[in-house]
Amino acid sequence: MKSRWAEYGGKPVLYIDLSNFKDDIKGFETEITTAIKTLGQRMYEQPPHSVLVLVDLSNTTLSQNANHFLSEAIKDTKKYVKRTAVVGMTGIRKMFLDYFAMLANSDTGSFTDTDSAIKWLLAAK
Repeated sequence: MKSRWAEYGGKPVLYIDLSNFKDDIKGFETEITTAIKTLGQRMYEQPPHSVLVLVDLSNTTLSQNANHFLSEAIKDTKKYVKRTAVVGMTGIRKMFLDYFAMLANSDTGSFTDTDSAIKWLLAAK
């Protein structure tokens, strides 16, 4: 599993690494399912709307199946998330970000690199 809890600037961040799956929907599904089952447990112990999340979708095709898996994951975790930074949702793919932001009901931003995304997450009040 590539995803993990990481610490940036002294704050815990749930880093969901869905990068470089390209068209491998099975690998994508396995990563997101495993992350929710294992790493998500820590999220469920946090106060509502307190968790910072970094999602990296770089070099991963957002197929209809991939969108479905993301949507389901967001529904399960949205009450815990304060802010989500998404890397790799540029160009036409950025249209999906509005949809995910609506589902998450949290502050969501799109970034081209991880460093910018982390800075934005850490600026959360």
